[in-house]
Amino acid sequence: MEEARERKLTTADGRAIGFAEFGPADGLPFLYCHGFPGSRLEAALAAGACHRLGIRLIALDRPGIGTSSPRADRGIADWPQDALTVADHLDIHCLPVLGISGGAPYALACSALAPKRFPAIGLVAPLGPPPCRLQIHQRLVIGLAAGPFPGPTLCRLLLRFFSAQPAFLLALMALRAPAADRAVLERSEIRTVFQRSFAEASRQGLNGLQQELQLYASSWGYAPGDVGVPVLLWHGIKDKIVPVTHGQWLASALPQCRASFPAGDGHISLPVDRCREILAALLTEARLSAAAGPGCR
Repeated sequence: MEEARERKLTTADGRAIGFAEFGPADGLPFLYCHGFPGSRLEAALAAGACHRLGIRLIALDRPGIGTSSPRADRGIADWPQDALTVADHLDIHCLPVLGISGGAPYALACSALAPKRFPAIGLVAPLGPPPCRLQIHQRLVIGLAAGPFPGPTLCRLLLRFFSAQPAFLLALMALRAPAADRAVLERSEIRTVFQRSFAEASRQGLNGLQQELQLYASSWGYAPGDVGVPVLLWHGIKDKIVPVTHGQWLASALPQCRASFPAGDGHISLPVDRCREILAALLTEARLSAAAGPGCR
């Protein structure tokens, strides 16, 4: 797997935003919104496909995750400003966005609140808003994080254990995973990326991860119906981590969504095995958007 080109900048209010780049430095820039519990290093999974397609993938750590400074009062709707800060720093006018799993709310926020700068969205195994039903283990962890005492304390204990044992977390995920996901997790290079990404997510402690869970359970600060740009969505029918009903709900709520629900894919096989297909489709959509409006540079 390709090593990340690590970057960092300081915002006007003194916060650090950490990000990494993958793929050719002169490629068409895409923004990558990592999943949970992940970090910018997760984007290494797509590095090979980015080189083949000529995509420069820019993956940001959200506040309190990896190398980005925490922000106690943040919401999901605040995320586009951080993304725009990085885009302006890099002199990028517009930036198609790819959101994976728990990164989907952040990817959608970009185009809901700044559609001219984020003209196309790709969602892979996306987490839906609170009305969507979660798996029982997700309801437990998110419910603890967002609930009254002692819920947050118990949630923190779980996060501490899993952040210290990323290999165990992957093994636990594999226990009830469909065959396609188990096959992907048998590949050592894939496990290494996930373990590094998980470990990096808690580099500054657990506050950022706990905050992420709380935000998923609260109002996102926008409605999916506010997203007025083209959205390409993929969700595996056999996903055991984020149920396919989340993708189906979003597909019906997003005004310009084209959705695909592969029958044999799970939560992990979809972004790994279909990475090139997904990025190629989003690249085509990005070029169409650029032809219809201001071009990306």
